[in-house]
Amino acid sequence: MIPIGERWAALATPFTRDPRDLDKLDALISLPFGSIVTTNYDRSLHHAYSQVFGKWVAPIERTNLRAGSHSREYFIARIHGSADSPTSMAVDVADYDNLRTDSGYLDFVLSLLQTRSCFFFGFSFLDPAIRHVLTIHADRHGPTFPKTHLALIPNRQPELHQQLRQVNIEVLEYDSSDGHLQAWRAIRTLADSYSTATFRPAPSIDPTFGHGALHHFLAFTDAQARTRQYAQPITEIARDGLVASLVSSPSQSVSEEFLRNKAAVLLGLSPEEAQQVVTTSLDRLATRDCVKRSGSHVTWIGPTTFGVDQDLQQLADNVVHRMQVRYGVRATTKDRQVALVLIENVLLTRAWDIAAQFARGASGFTANARGIIDETLSRLPIAERPTHGSQLSGSLQGLLHKPENRDAEILTRLSRVAFGVQLVLSSPRQTLFHQYALPRSVYLDASVLLPTIVPGHPLEATYTQVTTRLAAAARQAGLNFFICVGHQFLNEVVAHRERAIEMVETGDLEDPDVLRRHIQYHSAINTNVFIGAYGTAVATDSKPPTFSEFLGSIAPYSNETQLARYLDKKGIQATEMQFRNKFNREYLSIRNQLETAYEAIDKGKSTILVEHEAQQLTQLKIDTEAGISSVFVTADGKLRRAVASAVDLRDLSGSLLSHLGLVALTDVIAGIDGTDATSLARLMWLTADTSEERELVEYFVTLGLRKYDENMSADLQSLAERCAEEAAKEAKAQRLDLSSATKQLGKKNKFLDRFENHFYEYWNEAVQRRQREASEDMDG
Repeated sequence: MIPIGERWAALATPFTRDPRDLDKLDALISLPFGSIVTTNYDRSLHHAYSQVFGKWVAPIERTNLRAGSHSREYFIARIHGSADSPTSMAVDVADYDNLRTDSGYLDFVLSLLQTRSCFFFGFSFLDPAIRHVLTIHADRHGPTFPKTHLALIPNRQPELHQQLRQVNIEVLEYDSSDGHLQAWRAIRTLADSYSTATFRPAPSIDPTFGHGALHHFLAFTDAQARTRQYAQPITEIARDGLVASLVSSPSQSVSEEFLRNKAAVLLGLSPEEAQQVVTTSLDRLATRDCVKRSGSHVTWIGPTTFGVDQDLQQLADNVVHRMQVRYGVRATTKDRQVALVLIENVLLTRAWDIAAQFARGASGFTANARGIIDETLSRLPIAERPTHGSQLSGSLQGLLHKPENRDAEILTRLSRVAFGVQLVLSSPRQTLFHQYALPRSVYLDASVLLPTIVPGHPLEATYTQVTTRLAAAARQAGLNFFICVGHQFLNEVVAHRERAIEMVETGDLEDPDVLRRHIQYHSAINTNVFIGAYGTAVATDSKPPTFSEFLGSIAPYSNETQLARYLDKKGIQATEMQFRNKFNREYLSIRNQLETAYEAIDKGKSTILVEHEAQQLTQLKIDTEAGISSVFVTADGKLRRAVASAVDLRDLSGSLLSHLGLVALTDVIAGIDGTDATSLARLMWLTADTSEERELVEYFVTLGLRKYDENMSADLQSLAERCAEEAAKEAKAQRLDLSSATKQLGKKNKFLDRFENHFYEYWNEAVQRRQREASEDMDG
């Protein structure tokens, strides 16, 4: 008998050979698709994409289809498994039967059909799993389907033609007698109408699902979130919001059968699945005096007005106010209307990206806040676009990045609510039936550990709540749960502390003005963690401590042994991950693959950091093979992409979680209470603007706001841009790296001090000019 490993290897071999005739796929890859989904096992499409666009493409495999359901990035998905991981391949009747009941598979494929317009080419509709999905799609969403699709199929198949039309798939037929050459010529002709020199595939999905119905769902979910007296899983709140929105009409009863059927259509569930959703939510709504049951009928007796509209209006009003203050622009009626639509769409789009992080996708956010805002504006019809688009965009960015306390509270709650809504709509089977397990071990990267253990850091409150809530959920479930950090990362924490001491000395950061300038330019989040926390202490303490005193009180350790003891008191275990003897072969293999993957992603990554990550990945592999559920939380998106791109490391992708993904996981499993709204809002909207000149503009705008005069509002932005342009040019000439929060501190502080003076000179000149103009008007 052939050993099982040899049998799988032999089965995969035909699909692992180097692909040939890739040029035939160039035209297909060049078409403006948002993604490609294939039932093939080979990597030909991935290679063709790399050949056409010269870049890596996000891999979505059968084992992580949930990430594809939430992705706004271009991806290629092999939904029936890959030859790289032979055991994932669906090859026989039993495998296809498993797919028929696989919630992740069904959610992914049904989500594609429901939210995207698909083009079927070279697709086997005889595949039993696909036929099953199309049948479900017809049962749950027909006859009025949300999307129309197109299929290019060989002629002389009238039965298939009719079957496809029944599921809203239009058919184009071609003569296949010449070996399908006619089809390939058509694809080439279409591709030639696009220029690959300027075109890049863009996401085709609109994550808002249509404003009206989704707003209704969002409003009821927000109402449920407001009335919770304690933290509850956000998907539970969203389920209740969904059912509440279906009952909603006051003094008008509806039957449970009606609710079940509506929920089944909306979520693409079977009647039995939908009944479970409706029953459990009605039970909770009844205990909260929101619904009254009478036999099989239900009446809404809860609130009929919703705070979400007032909250969105307040955010829009504050955006408009920022336009006046920052740009000297008075918003038009159209600007105010667009501000409301823009804020809600941006919240929902960001929620989609958070869901992708939760799903443990390979990449980070597809766009920063500015990118999301501009993308949303570009989707508006020309007649509906704002009068002052750029000013509206800039003002909303400012609101998201630096919200006032009340704004932060609104943003945090609505971001959570939108995340729950998007998750329930896009992954109904998994989210509705608690198919998310609490990991037994959560390993923290140094980038996540540091803000967690440094009091006063802007993100410390959120990370502390997350670890506390997860531990409490584990205790309630009677599970062993550990927050851990690899011993190799302790070295990075100690080095970070030493670097903070050096920064204070070389940059004169104990001078309050210098420290203020440093924090103002980089923010307390984007500088050294200890410096960021110290900035908070100096700003809030009437008698601020020296940095040495501060460090001694919040970081009483100077070596790895002391740090390990300190962490133990905080409930965080330092775990040895040395594999010199046992598991050495596995470690060396992982390290070599990781180094190779980084060659294409980040050649500048230091060897020691790669070794540290390889040790952690080895530990994850050991845990997985021992049946231990564990995740590694890291803010390093490049690591997640490297693991996903390495064939033999890809199975570990599901064990890597971003820092925001950890917050989302906690909200799904245990709920978070949002008591420190500002901290959570900062994390949800944390983005780095890579433009040095843009950072300088924001810096000078902040300076101008400190001495704001309404008569000067029209000049504020232009003065900031003028000074930023000059500063950026001089910094380039001096080879001064303004983007780094740690390099050339002394030189950079003097540089910013000088240009701060320049900005105030320009400001005073503008004030004097305004005064002269006003005087001349009076004389005239």
